[in-house]
Amino acid sequence: MSFNNDNGLVLDPEPTGRAIEVIKLITQAEDSGRKRREFAESEAKLIIREASDRAKQSAAFEEAKAEEKIKKVEELTEQKGRELAINILTQVKDSCDELKENARQNKPAAIRAVVERIVNEWR
Repeated sequence: MSFNNDNGLVLDPEPTGRAIEVIKLITQAEDSGRKRREFAESEAKLIIREASDRAKQSAAFEEAKAEEKIKKVEELTEQKGRELAINILTQVKDSCDELKENARQNKPAAIRAVVERIVNEWR
């Protein structure tokens, strides 16, 4: 039995076999779409988690490489610093030795000059 609603549409209160099939197909399509969306969301989360893990591993690896480079630079800097300090100390020692040798060589002349000055002042 059919009847007209306020809009003038003819409504059939009892669904036909075709209408039930269409409703079932729509329900199945909605379920399938929901399952696909859930699967896609799950896959997206997995991809993001894997990418995050790889990024963390890569960052840790790069950090370890950087720390190793820093350690090598520090060791090289300390070695160069020691070499530079040894060179400076060697130069200072050589200069001191040279000054001492010059003083030893000039000692007799300096003593004569002092004695002459003292003698000249007493005269």
